[in-house]
Amino acid sequence: MYDIDMVLEVDSRIVAIFEYKRYQKRYPDYMIPAFEYIALMKFARLLRVVPYIIVEIVEGGQSFHVFKVDRFAPKRELITWKTGRKFAVFPASESEEMDADDLREFITSLAQGGA
Repeated sequence: MYDIDMVLEVDSRIVAIFEYKRYQKRYPDYMIPAFEYIALMKFARLLRVVPYIIVEIVEGGQSFHVFKVDRFAPKRELITWKTGRKFAVFPASESEEMDADDLREFITSLAQGGA
């Protein structure tokens, strides 16, 4: 069983898929559970679409980090947390930071064939 958070479909064609995470605070790195990252990559390859990870930050007013993930790149190294759970690490420096209006424009641009 897989969980994909958002699917952008335009004219009966899927153009992008997204994993969505919400953090209360800003961090230099964001840890995405391995099972969610792996599912995102599998479906991106299968559907031949670009996968994105959107991290919402609540602290200091709503903002978003948007990570465009290369579906052809080798799988990211997974780290094992002290609980035994595995995570893929995404440094904030690899993302584009956006406010809610920027995110809306970005998704609209994807729907229109851009980005």
